Amino acid sequence: MKALKRFSAALTAAVMTLLIFTVCAPNTFAASVSIDTGTYYIVNEKSGMYLSIPSNKDADGVLLRVTTPAVDQVRQVMKIKKNTASGGHYIIQPAQSTTRALNIDGLLPVSGSSVSLRPISSSLTEDWVFDRQENGSYIIRSGYNSSLVLTADGEKSKSAVKAASYIGGNSLQRWKLVPFTLAKSGDDSNIKSYGIDVSKWQGDIDWKAVAEYGVEFAIIRIGYSGAGEKNGGLDEKFYENYDGAKSNGILVGTYIYSYATTVKEARADAEQVLSQLGGRALDYPIYFDIEDPDYQAKLSRRLKTDMCLEFMKTIHESKYDYKAGVYASQSWFDTQLYADEIKSAGSGWLAKWPASSQPDEQHGDYDLWQYRSDGKVAGISGGTGNVDMNVSYINTGSYIFTGSPITPNFTVFSPFDGTLLTKDVDYKITYGNNVNVGKATATVTGIGNYAGKLTVVHNFKITKRPLSSVSINALSQRTYTGKAIEPSVKAVLGGYTLKKNRDFTVTYKNNVNVGTATATVKGMGNFSGSVKLTFNIKKKSVKYADIVGLKDMTYTGKKRTLTSLKVKTSAATLKKNTDYTVTYKNNTDFGTAKVTIKGIGDNCYGSITKTFSIVPKKPETLKASNVTKTKVTLTWSHVDYATRYQLYRATSKNGKYTRIYSTSDRWQYTYTDKGLKEGTYYYYKVRAYKTVDGKKYYGAWSDVKVVNTKISDTEFTLKGNKSKGTISVNIKKDKSVTGYIVYMYKSKSKSYEKVWAGKDLQFVKSGLTKGKTYYFKIRTYKKTPDGTIYGKKSEPQKLKM
Repeated sequence: MKALKRFSAALTAAVMTLLIFTVCAPNTFAASVSIDTGTYYIVNEKSGMYLSIPSNKDADGVLLRVTTPAVDQVRQVMKIKKNTASGGHYIIQPAQSTTRALNIDGLLPVSGSSVSLRPISSSLTEDWVFDRQENGSYIIRSGYNSSLVLTADGEKSKSAVKAASYIGGNSLQRWKLVPFTLAKSGDDSNIKSYGIDVSKWQGDIDWKAVAEYGVEFAIIRIGYSGAGEKNGGLDEKFYENYDGAKSNGILVGTYIYSYATTVKEARADAEQVLSQLGGRALDYPIYFDIEDPDYQAKLSRRLKTDMCLEFMKTIHESKYDYKAGVYASQSWFDTQLYADEIKSAGSGWLAKWPASSQPDEQHGDYDLWQYRSDGKVAGISGGTGNVDMNVSYINTGSYIFTGSPITPNFTVFSPFDGTLLTKDVDYKITYGNNVNVGKATATVTGIGNYAGKLTVVHNFKITKRPLSSVSINALSQRTYTGKAIEPSVKAVLGGYTLKKNRDFTVTYKNNVNVGTATATVKGMGNFSGSVKLTFNIKKKSVKYADIVGLKDMTYTGKKRTLTSLKVKTSAATLKKNTDYTVTYKNNTDFGTAKVTIKGIGDNCYGSITKTFSIVPKKPETLKASNVTKTKVTLTWSHVDYATRYQLYRATSKNGKYTRIYSTSDRWQYTYTDKGLKEGTYYYYKVRAYKTVDGKKYYGAWSDVKVVNTKISDTEFTLKGNKSKGTISVNIKKDKSVTGYIVYMYKSKSKSYEKVWAGKDLQFVKSGLTKGKTYYFKIRTYKKTPDGTIYGKKSEPQKLKM
């Protein structure tokens, strides 16, 4: 305990074995990744040294370095927080810091800039992005200048940390993120939480930093035997420490260092504590610290035990709902006290500092175990900077996640006369953060006669729920698809449905080929642990697969195979000669060919036969000639071995084709289509076919030939007006056309150029020169849904002004 300076043995801590968390990830700078915010060791990939600061202080301008790990772990623990001001990048802070972050020195960061601690502001140099590498390490780069990455300058201890330009493959610029927790590898599995005990000897404590470091509870000294002294034996830092711990969600208990030598004095110690607490809420017991070598060591074992029992009895019989216990060393519990009696009557708090300085022994027969006195915790730097470290074996103030708000009730007493108060009459309770895992609060506020006179804040913890206590659907048998099968997992906790990648992740194994596949469901967020599910993958019958790529093949005189043939499932394409084989029959001559797909190997079975046709080639050309207002002549190329040809026509671009001609033999390659409409678009295509055993096998269509029939021409006259300098073009009306286009000869370009178009029957050209001769032509046009058709340009007419 910090009340005593008598324990002076220095304990050497073993270096923690770190389990490096690695995941597969994309190549460098392919994409920044989202990481869990929290506390981490940031370890240089090549040297294995830790990103650190040289002192356990929240100092401005301190340069960062990499060092070997030490007992003083707080110097190496870093907090990674979302930087919401810069679009979801991150701020990196030492664990003990609340106001400063890693910052690249200089207004404009350049390669080689030092990295130091600076006050957090809006500066983008405090903005960091994590790029995960294939081996699971990270490149940490500046959000301000993505080419600059955090690097360790050299491989020696205490080497400088700088921002350097990225060099591919340089492991000095790659870091491993090792999640930090106060829990140690190999801990007693019965440990529920980690905490500290403090007194005035720790000086001013930054409780926010303590909480962020992961401390879950604190046993705070309320004082020492001294009711008759001026300060009543009160620890001068108790109220400050109590408020600081409570306001940061840390569960609280207390202890008194006792100099009592009689049962009566032990009872006085208990009454002193009750008076000094004044009804303040506690999450852990009130402990009687009995260990003084000058006052108590000489007392009998029986008397010391009776003093402990009296202290606990006084606490338990008070009007407050407090629990009580005894703190003592291993040797005192074994030889100076009757430990079984004490633990039967209350809580036991064991002080034993193992050689490893880690809680890796079994002491679950006590509620608390103080396992070291030289711990380092962020936010505590007063005195020697050391603090007692403890583990708890009880679920004090702890509730398991349910998916619904957790609303524990509390016993509340009057702060004035100690009477038991009634909920919703004398006080109400409001809750904060009481659904998800973390630290929750219950605030008791006076109402009625106690309005404005009573406010008590209780902290409690919501812990993760094991997935083993959640209802998870069984996975049904699946059929081989040629691709990884990932059946969906549904998990329900009462009325709460778990969501993938928020409450759990799923990884699959052996989930491609036939056999037994596994799906490992791992809790995250509000859930812990994992559950393994299995499902069977059975063989796929190719009979029920999708056979695609079947199509007619043209005759070549050789065996034809379907290069486009594929066998597909709903998820993937099966592999030829691994999942199936293909054989053909009657695939040379015109007619019906057969293709048989047969399942093979461990994953497929069965067979299916499909057919396709071997047909004539398509006519390579289709030409139009002798186009008039009402007819057109179509001619196409010869196709070897064809029996006959069929000619089809459509009257619009996307219209239905109708057969208009079938040849009487294979030697006919031309047809004149008559009776057509003037000024209309027509679409033609032709195909050949071969008759085998009375059945026609049609070849592919030729390319479509687009033809438009001619439209009527018209006549015009010219009339000049020399005094006005104009020529009128007077057009003869044609009802079958849409309009007219007038062209005039331009001597400068020596060509006829368009000067007017429209539906009117007269066009007047002005600005002409007297004595000069002008030449004009005209043509008709007709607009149709498929395009505009133009008539022939007329012969020129001239007129001299």
